[in-house]
Amino acid sequence: MKTVKNKSRLAEAFLKLNQEGKKAFIPFNLLGYPDKKSSIAVLKALVEGGATALELGLPFSDPMADGPLIQKASHSVLESGFSIADAIEIIKEVRSACPDTPINLLTYFNLALSKGVESFLTSFKEAGVDAVTFVDLPLEEMDEIYGYIKSLELDSVMLISPLTPPHRIDEILKYARGFLYLVSRAGTTGMQETYSNKLEEVLNTIKERTELPALVGFGISSPEQAKMMIACGADGVIVGSKILDIIEKSDPKDLQKELVCFTQKIVAAIS
Repeated sequence: MKTVKNKSRLAEAFLKLNQEGKKAFIPFNLLGYPDKKSSIAVLKALVEGGATALELGLPFSDPMADGPLIQKASHSVLESGFSIADAIEIIKEVRSACPDTPINLLTYFNLALSKGVESFLTSFKEAGVDAVTFVDLPLEEMDEIYGYIKSLELDSVMLISPLTPPHRIDEILKYARGFLYLVSRAGTTGMQETYSNKLEEVLNTIKERTELPALVGFGISSPEQAKMMIACGADGVIVGSKILDIIEKSDPKDLQKELVCFTQKIVAAIS
C-alpha cells in the first residue's frame, strides 16, 4: 500500500513541483556558517535562487556522517561559541523572511538528547522548522521519539542508502514523511565524481512502495551531476559540500550573487 503525503510545507512544495513538471533542489548549509549574520544572508540567497526547501545542519563536535568540508565548518562554528539558541534565532529570521520555504533540520541525536528530545523538537518547531532528520539514530530506536515528531506535526525525513535492502526500506517507510533522502553512496558527505550503480535500482524499489518524493544527496556538486540523478529516477537533489565550498572560496561581497547563480544553474539543469 502506498503512503500518502500530509499537507505540510514540504507536501505543498512537492505538489506544486509536480503540477509544474519540475524537480526539487534542496541546498544544505550549516547554521552559523560562515558566521551568524552571513549564515542568514546565505540562506536568503539560496531561496532567491530558487531552492525548493532548505536543509539546515546543527554544528556538532563529532559529525561522523560528514566529509572534511562540513566537519571543518562545524568545528569553526562551534569554536565561535555558537549555540542552539543562536540556531533557533537564525531559523526564526529565515522563516520570517521566507514564509513559504520548507525547512528540514539535519542533526545528530545527541544534541536532542542533551536538551531533552521533546523540548528540543518543540523549540525548533516553534522557530519554523517543518521536518527533522536524525543522521545517526538507528531505525530500531525511531519508535521511541516518533510520537514527539508526529504530535508536533513535523515531517520525519529518513535516510536510505544504496545498500538498504527492500525489507529495510519497508520498515523505514513506516516513519518517513515529507521526502526520502537517498544517499548516493555509503560513507560521508563530500564532492565526488562517481556514484553507486545501484542508485537506479534503489529508486525503483522506493517508487514501488511509496509516493513520497525520493531525493538524492551526498557528493553532488554540479548541474551535470544533478541532471544525472534525475535521469536515474530521483525526484530532486540535495547539495551540501559544494555550498560550503562556494562560501569558503567566494569574496564576501560576491557571495550572495555566487550562491544565487549556482542555485539557478542547478534548478535549470533538473527542470
